[in-house]
Amino acid sequence: MPEYNAIMRKRRNRTGPAAAPPASGGSERFARYEWVERPEVTRPEVTRPKKSSAPRAVQKTRGRKKIRKNYIIHYAMFAAAAVLVMAVLSVTVLFGTRDVVVNGESVYTREEIIAAGGIAEGDNLLRFNRAEAERKIMNSLVLLDGVSVKKKFPATLTVTVKGAEKKLSVLSGGLYYSVSEKKRIIKIDENPPSDGLTVIGYEPSKREEGAYLSCEDDEKTELIFTLADLIERGEFYSVTAIDVTDRLDVVLYCGKRLEVKLGAPVELEEKINVAKEIAENHIDLNEKGVLRVSNPQKPTFKPELSGNPHIPEYIPEPPPAGATESVTEPEPITEPEPITEPEPVAEPEPVAEPEPVAEPEPVAEPEPVAEPEPVTEPEPVAEPEPVAEPEPAAEPEPAAESEVADIVIR
Repeated sequence: MPEYNAIMRKRRNRTGPAAAPPASGGSERFARYEWVERPEVTRPEVTRPKKSSAPRAVQKTRGRKKIRKNYIIHYAMFAAAAVLVMAVLSVTVLFGTRDVVVNGESVYTREEIIAAGGIAEGDNLLRFNRAEAERKIMNSLVLLDGVSVKKKFPATLTVTVKGAEKKLSVLSGGLYYSVSEKKRIIKIDENPPSDGLTVIGYEPSKREEGAYLSCEDDEKTELIFTLADLIERGEFYSVTAIDVTDRLDVVLYCGKRLEVKLGAPVELEEKINVAKEIAENHIDLNEKGVLRVSNPQKPTFKPELSGNPHIPEYIPEPPPAGATESVTEPEPITEPEPITEPEPVAEPEPVAEPEPVAEPEPVAEPEPVAEPEPVTEPEPVAEPEPVAEPEPAAEPEPAAESEVADIVIR
């Protein structure tokens, strides 16, 4: 009980002043307590936040914005989930390869190209590595100069190939390396080629099929392909071999008949054109020798040969009709001919032909005009003199008159 009384006393002290003591004669249980009056306790006033004074329309707008924000969050979550699902489907189920199209000309079949690239039906286009497929095809099929793989959604792969064709042959170590236009070794053979250009004095760094032609001197590699292009462009068909043993003294061989020394690799196009003009138009087909055009303005020819044993023995095909006309048009380049051959020096005289220019003399031929003497031959005109001879026989003139008269009468 004492504890209960103490608790009650504390509550009374909180709520207000202490109650008055009980009157005398009251309950004895309160007699032992001493009632003390305490001062009134004033509680501090609690300031509550005032309600917003904004109108209700503004409050509704704010509520709507909160709702919209919630919708945007929901939409974003749904969109992210949809993208995730589509991504998973696209790399698993969708965009599977159903058709492979192979374009281009080559010695390989469609099945061989597809197998070399590791392409299989059902491969996913998004995960398919085009660069890896191209690398596999080029490494497996050496008779190709190029390959391109493209994706065409939803389910098609297009493979375009370019077949390799021999540009020239390189003789090294007793073997002939056939090289394509893209400088790729496409064939190795012990037998000499039967056509095309053969390069002498070049040592390739790589000697396996499918490798790209290279050597320690990169400029020599570029030089042989430049010469091959110029020979093809100038239609110098009689050239069968190129000797680049000394890069500063390039030599061309027209079979075993003619040796053309170009010298340093400068002004190559002009030198090749001059050599072609002289070889085809001013040197007999049965004549052999060395033609030096290191100075294209002063070419020289000597009837001797070095006798290189590596020159191909085959005879090149003659140039097509009309090929020489297109190349020989720049006749001013043939001016050095008088230096190489004295006979051509005398040829300009018929070209100048001053005598035909001085041919006005036949035009002014007065003598034929003065031939009126035969025209004026009066002698045939004067032939009536014999007609006049009847004068001695004119005695029978009366008879003649009678005859005429008879004729007239009749």
